[in-house]
Amino acid sequence: MKMKAALTEVEKELLNRLTRLASLLGLNEAAGRIWGVLLLTGGSLSQKEISKLTNYSLGIVSMNLSRLESLGLVKIVKRVGKKKFYAASSSLTDLFKNFVSLIADNHLEALVNHLQNTINSFDDHTKKNAEAILHESKKFKLFLKNLIEKLK
Repeated sequence: MKMKAALTEVEKELLNRLTRLASLLGLNEAAGRIWGVLLLTGGSLSQKEISKLTNYSLGIVSMNLSRLESLGLVKIVKRVGKKKFYAASSSLTDLFKNFVSLIADNHLEALVNHLQNTINSFDDHTKKNAEAILHESKKFKLFLKNLIEKLK
């Protein structure tokens, strides 16, 4: 596939919207824009091509591609000599599932564990509030887990 020389205005606007959405779902701006370019172009691009389409330096592109690879959002699809070509390997739904899983498995789990381990350390007034927070945290975690299952 031949690389686009530049993005049209309508493509740039879509890329801006994808970037903002990806930022809301936990990616930094550069990672979101790079992932968005790969989604939008639908083919494989080299770091140099990504750099040209995003106006980021090769260093920024390289660093963010590594991060996106570790998250499973992009993959190397071919190599030509030392040159690597990347493609998006996940959808918006996948990014959303990753984000929701991170909240449920890391942040809410840590909150629930902390509250369960320290609930008896609170005075009577704050213990009642801490118990309510614990209850809501468990409900929210269950809600997120159910949501993830429905997205599969």
